[in-house]
Amino acid sequence: MLAGSTEWLVPAMSSGAIGAITGLANAYPRCCLRLFNLLEEGNKIEEVTKLQARISNAEYGMGGRGLAGVKWTVGVVRRYEKAQKMDNEISLLAPRRPLRQLRLEGKQWVNERVLELHGLEAELKNAESWSGKGETNGTREVNGGP
Repeated sequence: MLAGSTEWLVPAMSSGAIGAITGLANAYPRCCLRLFNLLEEGNKIEEVTKLQARISNAEYGMGGRGLAGVKWTVGVVRRYEKAQKMDNEISLLAPRRPLRQLRLEGKQWVNERVLELHGLEAELKNAESWSGKGETNGTREVNGGP
């Protein structure tokens, strides 16, 4: 089991891992599950490579600005009211002191990398791979367990 960055899912599963626990899955669960399913299906190297690149770029955007970037990403993805006002310098999503909150340029930088997965997540929302076999209440069963 991989615990950490989704960008390591492909090499981890190629080496025998059976899954992952990652932060990005909180924001884009369907994208992460799609990558996992493609890896399990095998022989889909081109599709895996493209999706892995998109996920890695989003993960870099989410974590590339530290905790402030993570908080901003979660706010935008989950549509928290204050996160929608990019020019709002006082935000519920700002990290506590002594960490600095993101400036407008930082928010735009994160958005350019992270929000690219929004469209794919929406496409996958009703896809068979999300609501199909092997899942219980939004969690995927592995070896008969939830």
